Amino acid sequence: MTPFAGFTQDTIAFFAELAQNNHRDWFAQNRERYQRDVIQPAQAFVMAMGERLRNISPEVIADPRGNGSGSIYRIHRDVRFSKDKTPYKTNLGIFFWHGSARKGNQPGFYFHLDAEKLGLYGGMYVFDGAKLEKYRQAVVHPQSGRELLRAVKQVEAHALYQLGDLHYKRIPKGFSAEQDPRDFLRYNTLYTVYATPIPAEIHSPELIEYCFRHFKNMYPVMRWLLEHML
Repeated sequence: MTPFAGFTQDTIAFFAELAQNNHRDWFAQNRERYQRDVIQPAQAFVMAMGERLRNISPEVIADPRGNGSGSIYRIHRDVRFSKDKTPYKTNLGIFFWHGSARKGNQPGFYFHLDAEKLGLYGGMYVFDGAKLEKYRQAVVHPQSGRELLRAVKQVEAHALYQLGDLHYKRIPKGFSAEQDPRDFLRYNTLYTVYATPIPAEIHSPELIEYCFRHFKNMYPVMRWLLEHML
């Protein structure tokens, strides 16, 4: 596989044009562009980024398959329960995950690139029923609760990142505010976010170090999830 050299202007242009032509005929006519300008550099990125991430998280999984079963998400949208029936996502999504279960339900690092912005995420996007209860018990446990507060403060100290949005309007039944002074129980997921207009590094190999620096800054929350949610 060719070493990662950055995403090109053609990568950005593909998603900008797809946003204006989100239908199957256009995509069929531009499938070769998608493979050349999106999938191929994305696969190289997965390999290089995965190798770098193992310096802080040795068990992270970086799978370059481009069919949706690896780190690179499928471009096709699931429209079965959506009012928006456009068939394609207008972004590149890449996930580096931990654990043996289905990747979407595991702690990991996520890379999002569209025609206008770059998003980097670290954490866990989905708590199913059992994991939500496990998370809540870890929040209210004296030791692990303190560890979570410390981890979030470490990430917030950089003043570049924020937690995902609150989900519940109030603390769930059976818990008290005294157990949860930071409202962690009002989340149904836990991840940190860095969002920015597309940086110059996107077009060079320096993107690996750029992303690694932010993922490393997010790692305290990731470490807490790995210790308490796997």
